[in-house]
Amino acid sequence: DIDECTDGTHTCSVQGARCDNTIGSFNCTCLPGYSGDGVTCENIDECSTGTHNCNQTFASCMDIDGSFRCMCLRPFTRNGSICENVNECATGAHNCSTVANCTDVDYFFTCACLRGYSGDGVNCTNIDECLTNPCAANNGECTDSPGSFSCACRAGYTGGGFMCADIDECAGATSPCLQANEACFNTPGSFRCDCATNFYRSSQDSCMNVNTLFSSDVVPPNSPTGETLSWTITRLNASLTNYRVFVIDMGTNPMGTSVASAFAVPPE
Repeated sequence: DIDECTDGTHTCSVQGARCDNTIGSFNCTCLPGYSGDGVTCENIDECSTGTHNCNQTFASCMDIDGSFRCMCLRPFTRNGSICENVNECATGAHNCSTVANCTDVDYFFTCACLRGYSGDGVNCTNIDECLTNPCAANNGECTDSPGSFSCACRAGYTGGGFMCADIDECAGATSPCLQANEACFNTPGSFRCDCATNFYRSSQDSCMNVNTLFSSDVVPPNSPTGETLSWTITRLNASLTNYRVFVIDMGTNPMGTSVASAFAVPPE
């Protein structure tokens, strides 16, 4: 028997056909991906006929001789015969800002600025929350920071910064006023030290008892009334600061000594 398939004397199609030798003859058969009688074989376009198995969402079909090829669409990548989504957020292939969240979705990704920033996610700018005065009014201080802010109470106040209450420095067991006969008076955000009731601040900046020093004041005997008042007022003014001084001429006592009583009114 002559093998026409081997010696090339067959008449099968040169492309897309298979030659099978038989006793005294041969058979021609088109290969898969081709159609015809074996002597004539034409390529089948699976992409046009829809006989391919490419994913219609993630891939495109490209016809080749005797077959077809599935091409993964961007940004998908081939994993064997399957097209898989590329997670740009995980691979770092995104263009989101460093202060934005990257969210992977089919086909692409989205960018969103973090809280405390504004923008389109690709470009994000810090929001200065302090411009809206979020801290306690009057007694709170706002400090802006990248993407956030903080509140703190001013000196003399206590609280979290969003609510601030005055600190009563005078309410403690130990008074902050250190001089003798001084009293502590609380003020908004602070305090002041002043002489206690019935005490006055002398020119030496000490607190002296008004009742003890000025309940009566004896002046030199046989002094005329004018001299008595002048001497008394001069002495009192030398000791008192910002006090109103009142002197009353009491005349003479049984011993013939001139007497004057004086008292001081503290400043309002």
